[in-house]
Amino acid sequence: MAREHIVEQGECLGAIASKYGFGDPRLLYDHPDNAELKRMRPDPNVLFPGDRVVVPDVVGKTVSARTGSSHVFKVQRAQRVLRLRVLGPDGKALGGARYSLEFTSASRVEGQTGADGAIEHPVPPGSPEARLEVSGYRMRLRFGYLNPLRETPDDGVSGAQARLQNLGYVVPQVTGTLDDATRVALATFQADNDLPVDGELTEQTISKLEEVHGC
Repeated sequence: MAREHIVEQGECLGAIASKYGFGDPRLLYDHPDNAELKRMRPDPNVLFPGDRVVVPDVVGKTVSARTGSSHVFKVQRAQRVLRLRVLGPDGKALGGARYSLEFTSASRVEGQTGADGAIEHPVPPGSPEARLEVSGYRMRLRFGYLNPLRETPDDGVSGAQARLQNLGYVVPQVTGTLDDATRVALATFQADNDLPVDGELTEQTISKLEEVHGC
């Protein structure tokens, strides 16, 4: 029998699917009973706490095999991938910089950013966060904590605050409240991107935040 999962902070659809035994989160996202969720959340990796996900029954698969022989079965599982760009204080990409990523699963990888400051690496299963060190900077990365900007109880404020923080604007905390510090950060972002400066989370500002941040 299908059940309902209530999204908690830090959960993405991939983590939810894995929890219930689904290797591919699209099996949940594309399910007819989740049509409204899919409409509200065009990116399945960006959910809001309290969103409802219908989890259908897992359908088993029968495979015929000859006894007395060894057989290899491969299970395809969707993989989460970390993609980000690292910019310096001047807003320019830190291209060709050596970096290290340490995941909570205890795995550690090293590499070099692309010319545009890009880093791309698979996220090991069971890793909710990672530590990034690059060019003398240290950052804590939390996966699944970015909230949507549209159709949320807080009118997209927490999603805007997190994106502004990621882009280097001064927002002390992600609270979901449009306080004075957030208004100043929004106004600065608007001025930097040739938008009308009013410190409000307008539709034009939301669209530009999505464009500049990347999601």
